[in-house]
Amino acid sequence: MLADFENKLSNCEDIYDYRGVLLPRGVKYRKLFVTGPPGSGKSTIVRRLRGWPLEGYLDLSKRWWQDPSLTFRPREVHLGFPFFEHRDALTVFDPDWVSEFRSLEMDTSRVKVPPNHAGLTSKNQRRKFVFEFVIPPADKAFNWRRERARTGLFPYEKNLTPELVLGQSLAYLEIAEHLHKQGVPVHVRTGYDAPPQQFNIPVIADRTTDPWLSMPGAGVRKLYSMAFGSRVETIVPTANRQTIGDTARIPYRAGPFFLTIRDRQLLVVPDAPISSEAKSLPRDWLLFNLDKFRAGDGGLVHLKANSSIKLGTNTEISNSLELPAKLTREPVTVHNAKGALFIDRTDSTVKLTVQTLVNSDDLDALANTRNNSFSRICDLYGGVIEPLSSHDALDTIKETNQLLAHECYRPDNRWDEVGSVIELPDTITPVIVGDLHGQVDNLLKTLALPQGLAGMESGRTSMILLGDMIHSDEDRHLGNMESSIQMLDLVMKLKNRFPQNFFMLRGNHESFSADVSKANVMQGKLFEQYLIEARGQRYRDEVERFFLALPYIVKANSFIASHAAPTRGPVSYETLIDLAKLGGYAHEVTHNRVIRPGFSMGYTKRDIKNFRRTLGVKKGTPFIVGHTRPSEDGGVWRNFAKIKNYTIVYSSGSTRYGFMVGHAGGFIAFEPAQEALIDHINRSCSGAPEQLLAKSG
Repeated sequence: MLADFENKLSNCEDIYDYRGVLLPRGVKYRKLFVTGPPGSGKSTIVRRLRGWPLEGYLDLSKRWWQDPSLTFRPREVHLGFPFFEHRDALTVFDPDWVSEFRSLEMDTSRVKVPPNHAGLTSKNQRRKFVFEFVIPPADKAFNWRRERARTGLFPYEKNLTPELVLGQSLAYLEIAEHLHKQGVPVHVRTGYDAPPQQFNIPVIADRTTDPWLSMPGAGVRKLYSMAFGSRVETIVPTANRQTIGDTARIPYRAGPFFLTIRDRQLLVVPDAPISSEAKSLPRDWLLFNLDKFRAGDGGLVHLKANSSIKLGTNTEISNSLELPAKLTREPVTVHNAKGALFIDRTDSTVKLTVQTLVNSDDLDALANTRNNSFSRICDLYGGVIEPLSSHDALDTIKETNQLLAHECYRPDNRWDEVGSVIELPDTITPVIVGDLHGQVDNLLKTLALPQGLAGMESGRTSMILLGDMIHSDEDRHLGNMESSIQMLDLVMKLKNRFPQNFFMLRGNHESFSADVSKANVMQGKLFEQYLIEARGQRYRDEVERFFLALPYIVKANSFIASHAAPTRGPVSYETLIDLAKLGGYAHEVTHNRVIRPGFSMGYTKRDIKNFRRTLGVKKGTPFIVGHTRPSEDGGVWRNFAKIKNYTIVYSSGSTRYGFMVGHAGGFIAFEPAQEALIDHINRSCSGAPEQLLAKSG
């Protein structure tokens, strides 16, 4: 190992003898810091140079060049090195270093170096000092130190071994090479009488002087640093692992790569929806723990453009990706800036590396997972996705209505009919989908997840639609009812196939009432007329029966949900079960909105608290609704209106939609881009040889 460093060193050509110490010509002895492992001869050099007699200490993870003790030079200094997994710097004789040196890895990204610029009133701080490393051969140093340990004056040499001495030498050589690469003057010698050597490898630090930094005064430079931040390294993952320093930028075009956090490997994939053109790509990223994802146990986090996540602070994300526990104390921030991925570990000592995919096996496995879901959808329809014939549609909805009349997990009301509350078992993972408004593609994309069709087939998950499944909310399609009838067909198929794992709540749009309108378009009446014309009066009557049979509320120990709102004021649990028969309360939970700036009519934080109390769940249990869309796009809004654990999920939008997946007692929010999937899946159903997964996986 030492031979690797010897090949990087060569003798200084022009040297001179100053007081018995050989120095490179042009180096002033007053610039020197003499350092090295214990017993290397540092004190002898300082004594010969008549330097400062006291030893010093420099923590290289801090701005060491500003230490007041450096006024006295030349002097002997011990160095504190930053290591991965250790917050504080360690010397090579600290007990932690001695006990762990075989596994420790130096974190050179945390080594601070002086600025390499010079203004009109300041010098180039990086060349102000010269490090003189004294590193004798390990065998020679061991013999000498073993002899002096016998005197009893050096207690830290008590358990000295050749391996320990070699490790100390390698640590100093590694930091010497790093400082050299950063442009700090460094010399290495093998003893106090040996000539100095210098590294023959290039300096990689940027030596150019920024014109802003050249302006006089430290104040301007400080403002510049505050405005533009510290240097960010751009990394394009390769087949060789690259360690991330303080902050790394990975361009969107870099494509899929592995991000390894300690011993946890994540697959990071740019999200490229099917049929999206390059200019319209959302530039989102997906983070996979492949083992958990394939098992349907989470394993997926979605990071949309211009958003951030802190790996370690969010319990649901940490459990879903199975992140190292150390990140809870030392989180890593991942920010998506219009597709460029910034990974910031300035608050963490955990080692992070990136590496490109060696082959396409993992992406192929993700593709197969999604392709299998698409095949299941084809099987569900018995072919391509298209509106059912009138006869098949009538038979399908009759079967659905029979199931709803005896739907599981719904306690009976006072009339011995299934009540309006679903009591979902805690053993089932919920997938919460908000207002769809006829956007079938959004439901199909959610079904393609392992927690979707595959999860319902295995009985691990339940999908809950929060109502407003029908009636487009896009201004140009308000009167178009084709997507609504296609949505009805799909949800009926799903309910019939998964009676114990697929549930729908009633929203304000599940009605033929004239009150169901938007922008003067009477969608309730239009849809009623459309159904009669397309499928006949009997089908229309079955749809109305379907609307009336839907529940209004779902509860579990981990969450509660309704379409729009809680009931106003305190009510009994029995009243909630009877809700379908009580018009006023039913109207409240399907129509009301929360009071907030600009909207003064509706329910309050107190109503939500009362609702939790009535449902018998703990204080702070998440309350999830749809109905309200705070922006043009769909999405997930947590703690909306500054109400803790109150979330809005909206699954219809112009470019994005939202849904939530339960995990570890909480929920992970997803806001993916929309995809045109119906035609794509239909080509698969008809046997067209086309890849069913975008390049993102």
